[in-house]
Amino acid sequence: MYMKKQTGLTLIELITVVAIVGILSAIAIPSYSRYTTSASRTTGKTALQTVRSKMENFYINNKSYTTDLSKLGYGAASPSLNKAGEETAGGDAVYTVSVSNPGGCTLASCYTLTATAVNAQATNDTDCINLTLSMLGVKSATGPKGVSCWN
Repeated sequence: MYMKKQTGLTLIELITVVAIVGILSAIAIPSYSRYTTSASRTTGKTALQTVRSKMENFYINNKSYTTDLSKLGYGAASPSLNKAGEETAGGDAVYTVSVSNPGGCTLASCYTLTATAVNAQATNDTDCINLTLSMLGVKSATGPKGVSCWN
């Protein structure tokens, strides 16, 4: 007689495909997580540069700096920003930006800006927790990577 042709997958073929998908996932998911964390860090750095520019414009008009960022056009004194760099009140914030007056200096003459990681960004980016930028353009960060967080 004649033999009927078998179609479909064997159990070994199915296990092989599942193993390959598992290996690819084990590589891709951590890489993607590092990428999104780094991209969100860029949001914090950009926000500090933007606030610094607004602070300088404020100084030109008022002959003094301010610790209240709402005077610079933000909705809050210390705004929370999402990944797109837009001000948000929701749980999608990645950084909170604040301004402080460093010791030995009056607010009329200097300031330091800080972007503090919040929510998932704070959990995922333990290398660069706080990014800081002084009025002189000095960049620093807290965490194991230090100033290399700005690279």
